Formats: sequence, C-alpha cells, structure tokens
Amino acid sequence: MLKAYRSLKDIQKDFPNDDSCLDYLEAVRWRNGIRSPFTNSVAVTRVNERLYLCKETKKRFSVTTNTIFAGTKSGLTNRFKIIWLLAVDPTLSTLRIAERTGLNQKTVWNFKQKLDMAKNANRTQTGVNNASH
Repeated sequence: MLKAYRSLKDIQKDFPNDDSCLDYLEAVRWRNGIRSPFTNSVAVTRVNERLYLCKETKKRFSVTTNTIFAGTKSGLTNRFKIIWLLAVDPTLSTLRIAERTGLNQKTVWNFKQKLDMAKNANRTQTGVNNASH
C-alpha cells in the first residue's frame, strides 16, 4: 500500500486529484471494512459515493471525519504534497512549502500545526517520550 516517492512529481502522478486521495485514504483507513468514526461500529449505511451514516448515532461521516484532513478546503492533493515535503525535509519552512505547492503560507502553517498535533497525540497514545524526539 505504501510506496516510496522520490519527487513531488511522483506524488502528483499517483494523486492527481482529490478522488485519488480519497480512494487511498479509504483503502488505508478502512482496509478491514468501513467503521463509524463515532462508535467504531460496522453498522453503517452508504448515503452516497463518499458519505456514510452511522446507524447508532445517526451522524454522517466520510473517510476524512476525525482526521487531519477534515474540513480541508485547499484540496487533499495539496495536503498530500505538504506531508511528502515535510517527510523528506522536516526543517522545511512553511514559506518554502507554500512556494513549492502554490498555496499561501497561512494555509501551509495551519496544516503543519494539525500535523504536529496529530504526531504529538500519537506519541502520547503510544507511550513514546516526546522529549526524545
């Protein structure tokens, strides 16, 4: 499922649009079947191609619900590019990322904050000492 990307062009080739990003996220998040992000239940109903309903809570959700991609307005393809750029060079400035992606710096900065919070939350949940990283 995961593959090594050598360049931003490789990312753009595999993820040319938001649908390709959503397909990837669905394959990764729901590899064992669709589950409600609210209850972890498999009791879900498909509302449309990308929207589901949790039968227990009656809440609608998509693959991006309760993730760093929730509420993305500048497109998932851009978020994938940001993630790749930071994975290659974690010291890359938000200004440089903005230049490489064509996004404004504030958008990049806000998403980088989400990434940092998610990484820190994951370290806390897995017991990894934040001071050692």
